[in-house]
Amino acid sequence: MEKPVTPAGAELAPDYYLTNFQTLTEEVRRRSAHLLSPDETRWLKRFDSLEPTEQCLLVRLLSRKGPLFRLDKLSYAEIPNLSNCAEALVQAKLASWHKMDTWPQLASLCTKAELLAMMPDADPKLRKPELLTSLLNRPLPNHGLRVLALEDRAILDTLKLLYFGNLHQDLAQFVVSDLGIQRFETYSITTEGVEVDSREALEAWLSLGELARECHHYLEKRDSDALLQLAPKLPEPLPWTEIERKRQKLVLLFAREWERREQFARALALYGQTDLPPSRERQARIALKREQPEQALNRVTRMLEAPQDEQESTVGARLGKQLARQGVWHWSPLPTHKVRQQALTLANSGERVEIQVARHHQAQGWQVYYCENSLLNGLLGLAIWPALFEPVPGAFLNPYQVGPRDLYRPQFSKRRRKVLDNELRHWQPERLLERYDDKQGILNPLVQWDWFPIELAELALATLPRSLLDACFQRLLFDLRGNRSGHPDLFMARENQARWLEVKGPGDRLQDNQTRWMRFLEDQGADVAVCQVKFE
Repeated sequence: MEKPVTPAGAELAPDYYLTNFQTLTEEVRRRSAHLLSPDETRWLKRFDSLEPTEQCLLVRLLSRKGPLFRLDKLSYAEIPNLSNCAEALVQAKLASWHKMDTWPQLASLCTKAELLAMMPDADPKLRKPELLTSLLNRPLPNHGLRVLALEDRAILDTLKLLYFGNLHQDLAQFVVSDLGIQRFETYSITTEGVEVDSREALEAWLSLGELARECHHYLEKRDSDALLQLAPKLPEPLPWTEIERKRQKLVLLFAREWERREQFARALALYGQTDLPPSRERQARIALKREQPEQALNRVTRMLEAPQDEQESTVGARLGKQLARQGVWHWSPLPTHKVRQQALTLANSGERVEIQVARHHQAQGWQVYYCENSLLNGLLGLAIWPALFEPVPGAFLNPYQVGPRDLYRPQFSKRRRKVLDNELRHWQPERLLERYDDKQGILNPLVQWDWFPIELAELALATLPRSLLDACFQRLLFDLRGNRSGHPDLFMARENQARWLEVKGPGDRLQDNQTRWMRFLEDQGADVAVCQVKFE
């Protein structure tokens, strides 16, 4: 499966979306036909039997929010005989004419003005919800609307999952690539080792995806009552590693909500189903709230002896100190030191405080870049580019991936050890800069091109010792998900001297991941400081 290279600014054909949908369905049938249900197979055959303009209408409607569509509100230049196309969808049993027999349904597809036109004696001063309430006991008018309802809309999620290998990409992905807005690396695609290898696994993933959508809908609405009503839909542990991980993320979501309500027994029952952070932390904190220090000690000991990531280790140490103060544990923390502080008083210009600090140092002759996490991540992304796009089984399932699917999993480095070691052993500044020129603009999960200009790469490679960069690369790869953030805000150089500054305005303080990075850089001999800003 190859993706065409499209120049930026290219124009799309009127039926571009049909071509994209056909590409998707053809690929799914080629590699995953055995996972399709009989109903889905029949749906695809019916789709194939349609005329091109009829197919265009179906794909248009699949891509829109539904589930109901007023025919008089549809208008597409490339579908001139829209009414006939709609009837063809009905005849093919891919859609049906929906009878609008309730006021709520009618109101959902009509504006307030349209409702008043149908019922001229209704009170025009009422807002639409109140207007609807006033009409509920009245007979429906002869509205004459033709409303189309698609059959088996869920097939789109199935097709997307089988093509993309996830539920967050959709048909718009084709468009941004076709327009040249996004450029992707060329890599080999394989379904070997993919989690969705059975119909049972496919349905489990789809079901979790629907549950996750419902959960995030209520999270956005801040409706915790409705959220917790979804908890019974959570399935039992699943046998597929990646799908089970998605289930456990929902476990954490429900557990945290029960914890907020101090329903600790329910929360602990859920937390006990996963070791994903912050499960052990939350269990320890609940134990402390319930004055059960021995149970808290058990969780904290596990966090410190085998932390899931660096953040869990940091939190475990913090909880250990708390237990020591209670006399439960003899806590002997490693000696710590404060990161060097730099005080700076400025006249507030109203710009971001980082920009103001950058301008201050530029006036002193420093070359300054406000780069946050883009510098070290970008250099690592250039250094290990071949490893990122190594043809590892199951890493790439579609042509539109920014990076491999297992990038933030512990097995990422293990599965690419040979090529990773080779790239990290032999990288040279000139080689990285050549790769920058060759790859500029191509998506890479570690390289933020807009925040990582070539001048910044050149300056860093010219002023930072290789030993420091090697150490940073290893630290990033140790916990890529956690360590890709928390880097100092500003990188600067003057007279071949490099410096990092983490900028903090009034009332701001270091986050845990920032503290870890500052101490690490300081331990490696880097010139690094926290710039505490006060305004005149």
